[in-house]
Amino acid sequence: MEGNYFFIGFVGIFIVATFVIGLRDKRLLQKRLLARIRDNYGKAPKVTYDENSFARIPKYFQTHAGEHALDDITWNDLDMDDVFVRFNYCASAAGEEVLYAMLRNVCGRNNAPAPFGDKEAFEERLTTLSKDKELREALQVAYYRIGKTGKYSVHDYLKGLESLPRGKMGLEIAALCVMVFSVVLMFFAFPLGATLLFATFVYQLLTFYRRKSEIEPYLVCFDYILRMLKEGDTIRALIEEKMQKEGNALREMGREMASFKRGASLVRAGMYNSAGATGSLFDILMDYVNILFHLNLMKFDQMLREVEAHRETIDAMVTLTGMIEAMIAIVCYRASLQTENGAGYCVPEFSSGDAYNVEGLTHPLLGNAVPSDLATKNNILITGSNASGKSTFLKAAALSVVMAQTIHTVTASSYQAPFMRVYSSMALRDDIHGGDSYYMVEIKSLKRVLDAVKVAGAPKVFCCIDEVLRGTNTVERIAASSEILKVFSADNALCIAATHDVELTTLLKGYYENYHFEGIVKDGDVQFDFTLHEGPSTTRNAIALLDLMGYDASITKAAEERAGRFLREGKWE
Repeated sequence: MEGNYFFIGFVGIFIVATFVIGLRDKRLLQKRLLARIRDNYGKAPKVTYDENSFARIPKYFQTHAGEHALDDITWNDLDMDDVFVRFNYCASAAGEEVLYAMLRNVCGRNNAPAPFGDKEAFEERLTTLSKDKELREALQVAYYRIGKTGKYSVHDYLKGLESLPRGKMGLEIAALCVMVFSVVLMFFAFPLGATLLFATFVYQLLTFYRRKSEIEPYLVCFDYILRMLKEGDTIRALIEEKMQKEGNALREMGREMASFKRGASLVRAGMYNSAGATGSLFDILMDYVNILFHLNLMKFDQMLREVEAHRETIDAMVTLTGMIEAMIAIVCYRASLQTENGAGYCVPEFSSGDAYNVEGLTHPLLGNAVPSDLATKNNILITGSNASGKSTFLKAAALSVVMAQTIHTVTASSYQAPFMRVYSSMALRDDIHGGDSYYMVEIKSLKRVLDAVKVAGAPKVFCCIDEVLRGTNTVERIAASSEILKVFSADNALCIAATHDVELTTLLKGYYENYHFEGIVKDGDVQFDFTLHEGPSTTRNAIALLDLMGYDASITKAAEERAGRFLREGKWE
């Protein structure tokens, strides 16, 4: 009998020690997090993504896509995955999913040039988070505690709750009763009680993993909702003075989800490993407690009913919680622009006119890039040789509009433009699976932009087109592309097009202003200044490159003479 008391006492001491060590580990974790946050501020994020985790990020956007969101072609043309990664400083899944959706909803949720539809209010919050270091760092620690959801997105599973099998509460309670009875029996008939307890443990182990395999994604997501609720209280307390509107909203959401949260600590405990958090001794211990006693499984069914009844509240909580961290990410990105390569940034100005005016524009993914200036109300045709900077400028211009209207941060010294939709037709390729040739892919891509221009009552279209109709012969390409580009000169569009076809500079006179990038052959090499110049290109580096590569002089000389004659007379011999 004394041995039994000793065993029970040992177990009790072990549990208390494990709990104390767990608290210590969490304090140490917070100190390490704070040190990491301070060290990384003003630097580019150091985050890598595997295929599963990145596939989760667009899930929120898929259920919150705005009417004029960036389509897949434009997103891919502008390398927006890489742009997103560059300023994704978010530590939580909610933050990075909302930030991604913010970037794609270039016209905002209310077709207004700000996530809140109020530029001043948005900038006020960014200024608060920038200046109040203590507040920003405390919020970042809270978001690290919220963490990620791995390959699962909350929105994936909110859509399929009805098909999830329900547990059998009667059997769960019966198993617990048998365990209690077997422990009592051990004091009177130890071998029989121990055997019964062992058999019950085996039964619990087998049924736990069978049931867990059915609901595991939901356990991860429910645990994530619980972490948002728990840290939502922390976030609310931190922001309630300086962001009263958001603080009040978080308080109300917490009240609506009170019954979901009540008693749910049993489900939260031990779930950190799947969510990528602490893995402390206490959490590991709770893994075994849940395996043996099914406490998290029994709580699950009650939580499931709460989630089904509060889907809209959960969605609003993800949105608001994610938006606050997205703003922190913008602040961190701005800080990195000031310290990393000296490029700097500007806060955009939105006008009611037609002019697109930008000074000192650089591409956000290029360090030490040559800045460009452009001030125009008209469409732009850009000529120049390969590698001179045409495509990079097109992308930088389109990104300036996207970033101005989403994160209010443009890699330029100044930006002023009307509120616009953004389309591109640039980095196209054959559709092998769909059976479309390059030309078919290209004309479909251009057609969607033409259709967008014709939408009545919609914001102006800002479109960037690289090498119009390059997939067909010269005569038809020039004839058709000149007519297509004329359509983009309508009042509802501002087009920047890059081309090698210098004939278009004449055919589109009066419709497009001409600019070019130059490259000169010097010391046996082609050198570029990557600067946007007014007027059409007059250099012909393609033939000069043939000469540099050792082509016979009879080829290069004849080609040079023929090209020069065409430019003078406008016809081929």
